[in-house]
Amino acid sequence: MSRYILVSREIKKGEMNNDSHLLEEYFELGWELSTTHLDTKFLLSKGVYNKSDIIVTHSGREFFYENLFDNVILWNDFEKLDKNGHIIIDMVTNSVNYFFHKHLCNPNLVWNEQKIKDDILFSFNYSDIKPTNDYACLVYRKRSHDASRNMDDGYFNSMISYVKSKGLDIYVVGYGSEKFTDNKQVFYVDLKDWATLVNNEKCKLIITTMTGPTNLLNFCGNKETNIFIIDKNNSRGDGKGRIVMGECLNFKNLKYNFVGNPNIQELIKIIEMNVYSSK
Repeated sequence: MSRYILVSREIKKGEMNNDSHLLEEYFELGWELSTTHLDTKFLLSKGVYNKSDIIVTHSGREFFYENLFDNVILWNDFEKLDKNGHIIIDMVTNSVNYFFHKHLCNPNLVWNEQKIKDDILFSFNYSDIKPTNDYACLVYRKRSHDASRNMDDGYFNSMISYVKSKGLDIYVVGYGSEKFTDNKQVFYVDLKDWATLVNNEKCKLIITTMTGPTNLLNFCGNKETNIFIIDKNNSRGDGKGRIVMGECLNFKNLKYNFVGNPNIQELIKIIEMNVYSSK
C-alpha cells in the first residue's frame, strides 16, 4: 500500500487558452509554493510524512521535492493509476477550503509554530545551469485568468532593451516568453533553471510581477540581487497575505521593491535610482 500526497492539480495548464480560475483545475504555482509545498516540508520535518511517500505535483515543479522524497510523479500520471487500496492525502482541496478564509500570516498556523529546518525548507533539486556572465532574470505573465495582470508585449520588450543596455545577459521565464529570445543575450529557461539562476550571485537584477515564479524568491533568491516587483492591481495589499508575497514568507529576508504599476519610463527611473545612481 502506497501513500500519495497531492500537492497540486493539472487539469488545466495555466496558460492562454488552457487556463482556469478554479484552483481545483489549475493549482497555481504561487498557491503550491505558499501552501501545499510549504506544509509538506513542515510535515516532513515533523515526521508526519516520510521520504517514501509519493508526491503528486504539476509538471515542471518536481524539483521542489525531489531531494526529499524518493518518488515524485505528475498529476496526469497519477490520474491513470489504479488507486484502490492506497492512501491519498488531498492537500489541494484542504488548502483551498482553508486558506480562502484564513490565508493571512496567522502565528497559529502549524508551520509557523516551529521553524522548518533550513535543509528541508530550502531543499530544491537545482539544475546545472551556470552562466559565466552577470545577468538579469525576468518574468513574463500571459494567462487567460485575471488577464489584467498580464505583461504587455511592448512593455516587456522595452524592459529587455533597457536591461540589455546595462550589459547584462537576460533569462526569461513564463508561458510564451520564448518569442522574446535571441539566444545571444536573451535566453528562455524553464522554471527549474530560473530557480537555479536566481539562487546565484551573478544574478544582479530581477524584474517580475505578482505571479507564480516570483514566489520562488522566498526560497531560492539571494541577497545580492536587486529585485523589482510590479503589482499592477495592488494584489499584495497590506503585505500580510500568505499567498501574495506576504512578509511572513520572506524566509531569506530579501529586499523586495514593490513598485506598483509604473509605465516603462517610471520603472526605468525607479531602477536607475535604486541600482545605478551611485555607480
